[in-house]
Amino acid sequence: MGGDTRKGRQAYLKTIQEAITGGVDNPLALGKGSGIVGENEFIEWVKEKILNGKGDKREQPSLQRLRKSLNPELVIAKFAEITGKGKEELCQRGSRAAERAQLMELLYRHCDITQPEIGRLVGRVDYSAVSQARKRLQEKMAGDKDLKKKYDEIAEQLTTLSC
Repeated sequence: MGGDTRKGRQAYLKTIQEAITGGVDNPLALGKGSGIVGENEFIEWVKEKILNGKGDKREQPSLQRLRKSLNPELVIAKFAEITGKGKEELCQRGSRAAERAQLMELLYRHCDITQPEIGRLVGRVDYSAVSQARKRLQEKMAGDKDLKKKYDEIAEQLTTLSC
């Protein structure tokens, strides 16, 4: 937003004021996936500076997440393979299947994309529908150990994918 300068502080203040009054989406949601909020040039600078820096990163899980952001199309293809369902079936508009909610959650957790982008990928649904499906899935997994185990197993299999 301009760094620690008068201009940067004013831009930050304006963004926060607009967010408080409901004029903009949550600006921190932009950092979902990468953990970095800013313009693309800034994000790339941070990744280059931090990821190529020296030092022990084993104790810094956020850096591990920065290193591995999966391609959404690869995640969808792998998920379809694992579940035995076709991409078209998984992403069919109006589908409320548990698998579709799991796919949305996996895309959210493992790809550097927003909920609106996930909505477009899984059947042109609104970001709020993505959010609600993820919330219902999380609530269901909290009470259903088998579903949680199945989700975790699929998530583990995704770690074999290349970025």
